[in-house]
Amino acid sequence: MLRKLFPLFLLILALAPLTPCAQEQILQAEISLSAPVAPESPFTVSGVTVDITAASALDARAQAFEKAQQEAFTILAQRVGSPGAPPPPSAAISTLIQDYEITNEKLSAVRYIGTYTFRFRERAVRQYFGTITLAAPVPDPDAVQPLEGTTTAPAQVSQSGTLLILPFLQRGQAATIWSPFNSWMQAWSRAGTLDGLTLPMGDIQDVRDIGDSQALNYSEHGLDAMLARYGAQEAVLLVAVPGTAEGAPLSIQIYRTDRIGPEFVTSLEIPGGSMDHAISEVRTFLTGNWKAARSSAPAGQSVDFLVQVPLRTLKEWTLAQRALSRVQGVEDVVVRSLSPKGAELSLKFRGPPEGMATAFQQAGLNLRPPEAGGQIYTLYPGGSAPSYTQKF
Repeated sequence: MLRKLFPLFLLILALAPLTPCAQEQILQAEISLSAPVAPESPFTVSGVTVDITAASALDARAQAFEKAQQEAFTILAQRVGSPGAPPPPSAAISTLIQDYEITNEKLSAVRYIGTYTFRFRERAVRQYFGTITLAAPVPDPDAVQPLEGTTTAPAQVSQSGTLLILPFLQRGQAATIWSPFNSWMQAWSRAGTLDGLTLPMGDIQDVRDIGDSQALNYSEHGLDAMLARYGAQEAVLLVAVPGTAEGAPLSIQIYRTDRIGPEFVTSLEIPGGSMDHAISEVRTFLTGNWKAARSSAPAGQSVDFLVQVPLRTLKEWTLAQRALSRVQGVEDVVVRSLSPKGAELSLKFRGPPEGMATAFQQAGLNLRPPEAGGQIYTLYPGGSAPSYTQKF
């Protein structure tokens, strides 16, 4: 009996007039379903399709990657208000790219077709183009439009020159920033900041973007979010290392952050260990061309060398970048070239050459010396070399 009455019950519900409350709920549901999807980042260029024919499929694939980079750069230049800017060499474009992915690959013996998505590093793009203005996105006719009478301001990205101060305090092997026992942060809070310098508040958003112990392995995305929130162009890491004895000098290790990972610049030695005096010295140092003021290593204690990083997947490149930021003594990481097969880097190691392999191994990387007669080291993420080999 109940089974027979159930369809009739549904029909009555369908025909019954809706209460104002129910009508409002349905209207809200319709609005939420038609809400526009968040737009793609202006620094992500997707849908770059290239079709190359060459002597072999491998040659075609390599040429396709270079052409895709150049086309993506042209699109990016239009977005940041520099239409017509000629693409630089592929090696220069590679330094602006954070990562990439390939979809819809097709290849034959001599032909390659692929669609690329490139994600560019926002800070690197700002430095390359200078002050940039992001072009307004093309409106989606199916998206919900702003109410009449409201306006949307054009997106602006400016280089104000503001520097975000990130004061970490190192005790033993641990460096922290948000700890209530960070006397280095407290000293900066007491002293205040001058024009051009900004100190983070340490609120929940700051803690989310950069973890308390992420001095040398912070997330690039998190740092970018913090820079945008404080309106800063870049950040500087100031790692204070107090001496172990009373009255011992205080060491302030200074790192730049505008390239791939933190890069050591110099160390200021403060006699007497006064943090207030250290702040005065740091302020004076940062008013000049501080990123060019590198500490000179003792003779024979600094090594410049080339490294190739064979890659099978994009994830391996991401892991390699993160691991490099953790290697003690590595400076001046420059991406010379980037391809689907791997990357070639130029590195400076500050320390004795015999300590290079150990320093990389401690960061989870396997550094293989050059082959007989060669000059290029090989770097494998994960601490051990895989069973495959790739030639560049």
